[in-house]
Amino acid sequence: MKHKKLLKAVIYLLCAVFTFSSVSLALSVTAKAEYTPTFDVNSHAAYLVNLDTGRCIYEKNAYEQLPAAATSAIMSAIITLESDYDLDTSMGVMRPYIQNQLYEKSFQVNVALGGMLLNEELSLRHLLHGAFMRSANDCLMMIADCVGDGSQEYFVEMMNEKAAEIGANSTHYVNATGLDAEGQHTTAYDLHLIAKYAMEIPGFMDIASATVYDTGETNIHSNLHWNTNLGLLTSNSGYYYEPAQGIKLAYTEEAGRCLVSFASYGGYNYMLVLLGAPTKNEDGEWLDTNLALKDAINLFTWAFNSFSVKTIVSKGDILTEMSVRLSSERDYVNLVSNSTFTYLMPNDIDVSNVSFLLDSLPETIDAPVTKNDHVGTAKLMLAGNEIGSVELIAGDNVARSEILYTFELVKSVFRSFWFKFGLIFFVLLIVFYVSLTIVRNYNKNRAAKYRTVRKRRTL
Repeated sequence: MKHKKLLKAVIYLLCAVFTFSSVSLALSVTAKAEYTPTFDVNSHAAYLVNLDTGRCIYEKNAYEQLPAAATSAIMSAIITLESDYDLDTSMGVMRPYIQNQLYEKSFQVNVALGGMLLNEELSLRHLLHGAFMRSANDCLMMIADCVGDGSQEYFVEMMNEKAAEIGANSTHYVNATGLDAEGQHTTAYDLHLIAKYAMEIPGFMDIASATVYDTGETNIHSNLHWNTNLGLLTSNSGYYYEPAQGIKLAYTEEAGRCLVSFASYGGYNYMLVLLGAPTKNEDGEWLDTNLALKDAINLFTWAFNSFSVKTIVSKGDILTEMSVRLSSERDYVNLVSNSTFTYLMPNDIDVSNVSFLLDSLPETIDAPVTKNDHVGTAKLMLAGNEIGSVELIAGDNVARSEILYTFELVKSVFRSFWFKFGLIFFVLLIVFYVSLTIVRNYNKNRAAKYRTVRKRRTL
């Protein structure tokens, strides 16, 4: 009798429900997911991205299609550097058709030139430096003629194919120079993709960051000397910015001032694309200030001074705990992060403002639990936006109680469909048997009674 009472008590204990509520911290955050500097950005479009994390911290009209100007030199450099041509032995030639086209174009717009004369030969390395440092249209056309096997059109086709390959789907080139032309456009976002791709090519940054270059003797000149027009790199420009490393300044009347630049400071690396910075004031007067360079200095300074990468979660940090069944030694297990998560965020936002939203977690877990077992995921939330996630794993080993496990198996048998089906079938079988027995006994008694009556009548 005592054993029956003990078994009954254990079964009641196993049927009890243990729940643990996982509620994320609802902390108020003053920061926004998108950040806006306290100063005005003059450029029509902008895209500022931290290259260490891939996170954009500021954008303005970043996906609007705008004229490319001589930022096309970045794509020209990609095509050239990835070609089979040797930069020092492959020569571009100032052919008559190139000179004629440049002469005709000069009647319409101010065409920047590197100073080459008819039939002058320069290596592709020389021409790439002229294209980047001076936005020299003659250099860009000579590159296209050489690498395009004598066809400017074929070279432009390669530029467009490469843009599509990189993912710059809103970019389309009509010429290699970047001079204004119908159908030629790009976006700030696309240019960041193109420049980031170019930076991975060996030798590109040597060209894109040069400030002074001498070609040495050519077949016509004793030397061609170029200084960069990228004021961020030159100390006497009035726009010198020491962290800047390149890449390309550009201008056309339709495009305005454009800039693709890279800067590094304090262990952080940023890329900035600016398009459509004004060149004239509201009265149509020419501005003395290069607003693209001014915007660049302001935005880079803001980024370096205002943002830093902070550790939100370290590997092994306990984020929550979970109820454990079928163990006699403990009824919970710690859930820890399986990785370290860092995030670029404003310096004035504390890490404590990040909350944890537990995702895909069961209410309980059955022992045995092995340390490092995957349990679920924790989403990291800042100002209502998900900034990342970490895997949750068991922080401890939890052994299983074989007695509790056995009782759980018994319970599972009683809860199973087949047990319930068998029990119902058995009950129905008994009912049928009892009913059949009653009918048989009734018929038997009735037959016996009939025989008795008949016997009496016979007598």
